[in-house]
Amino acid sequence: MKKVITSNLDEYERTYNKIRSEPDIVFDHKAFAAGYLSRNNVYIEQYEGTHGEGYVVHLPTVKSNITSGAKNIHLIEYWIVKFKKEN
Repeated sequence: MKKVITSNLDEYERTYNKIRSEPDIVFDHKAFAAGYLSRNNVYIEQYEGTHGEGYVVHLPTVKSNITSGAKNIHLIEYWIVKFKKEN
């Protein structure tokens, strides 16, 4: 079950900017997700899976259309916490 950590557009923008500027969080990859997502319904969720732990940022369909041309999908970005090796 996904845990959404943003509840409105302002919170989404602040959290997204914080994630992108955090030195211990790195961009991993992009993917497409099913469903239309408007600018007002964007959200960020916590992620724990194959690639590690971090966040999945759901971008609005308008931004996804630049790449795909489809209106029934949206783009997601995986931002993963990089772990420092201990000696």
